[in-house]
Amino acid sequence: MSVTVRKYEKSKRVGFEVDIRFEWPHGGGTFRRRLRAPVNTESQARRWGEAKERELFAAGPASPITESKRATPDPDRKEVPTLAEFWPRFIREHCEANKQKPSGIERKQCAWRTWLEPRLGSKRLDEIGASDISALKGDLAKRSSKSANNVLTALSACLKFAGPEGVRRSEGLGIIERVPKIRLLPVDNERTPEFYEEHDYRRLVDGAARVSPSVRLLVLLAGSAGLRRGEIIALKWTDLDLKRGKIHVQRSIWWAKDGKRHETVPKGGRGRVVPMTGPLAEALKAHRNLRERVVTQDDGSELTNKVVRMWLERAQRAARLEQCGGIHRLRHTFCSHLAMRGATVMAIKALAGHASISTTQRYMHLSPSTLDAAIGLLDAAWNAPEVGETVEKVAAS
Repeated sequence: MSVTVRKYEKSKRVGFEVDIRFEWPHGGGTFRRRLRAPVNTESQARRWGEAKERELFAAGPASPITESKRATPDPDRKEVPTLAEFWPRFIREHCEANKQKPSGIERKQCAWRTWLEPRLGSKRLDEIGASDISALKGDLAKRSSKSANNVLTALSACLKFAGPEGVRRSEGLGIIERVPKIRLLPVDNERTPEFYEEHDYRRLVDGAARVSPSVRLLVLLAGSAGLRRGEIIALKWTDLDLKRGKIHVQRSIWWAKDGKRHETVPKGGRGRVVPMTGPLAEALKAHRNLRERVVTQDDGSELTNKVVRMWLERAQRAARLEQCGGIHRLRHTFCSHLAMRGATVMAIKALAGHASISTTQRYMHLSPSTLDAAIGLLDAAWNAPEVGETVEKVAAS
């Protein structure tokens, strides 16, 4: 036997709804009734609901007060679907309808297949509560906080879309009346991203040149312009202004796990303009050809993630550096070198195309201007005259 009290607001009416549910003895089935409580506070509604529950249970399943609504379902009442039944609608009517990037949708689908469907797929949306979320967090304990938050964020967005308010002020469907709060795990954003020191980066560029001009250009686009892997693969000659030395980053290519190719806007949903460094401008002019893409394989075909990794490993091997193959380390190098040379946080944010300034601030501890200015405050305090010292010196003279 259970009594659940929920606050409801309809038009200008505000009150409490009592959800009564219990099992009839001797296999008589489940009884459930939702009633509006004729009281003003939640505690009064709960006491009223418990008294009503005892009255209904004592009347028995054959009583008119229990049988009438039990035998004739409310035509306005909507059956709450399970998470498995609702998930395709969430993807179709929220994710795809709002033109979310394919990579973001695939991340949600991966969270669904791996974690949500096996654990919560059979539960109705209004049955998912704090205990289910805590159990899910326990299962995700061995994963990184970022990976766990991807799963929790997908579940939270789905439930909010089914709720009365929706996701980010968009209208919800109102399938469930109450959305459980899902707290994300803390993520360590203070960890310094790995990057190449300036001398190691020059070694890598020289090593890439010994492999091929295309590999050198790949390294320069990532390390001297901060382009992401998908942005380099998608870069066209029409995106370059060689006369003015500008790169217009306005597209990215991404492959799903099923091999399907997607061409979208860059991460963050907007393009950006990046000025070319001298070595990068010279490399682009020397590499000019009649192909559509700037960097391609030798036969003119489009680069793939595997080819980019293989090219970078060859460059690292030629430069006698660690062969990690991760090109995103060059993007970290781009941001880190800007910070070390005193670029402002807003300039780095614009050049890198960061959606949030908190991402850019991970590099700012490297800025000498920031550190020197902080220590300069102590020097200024040490050399400041004491109160009245200036007046006394003037009087003495």
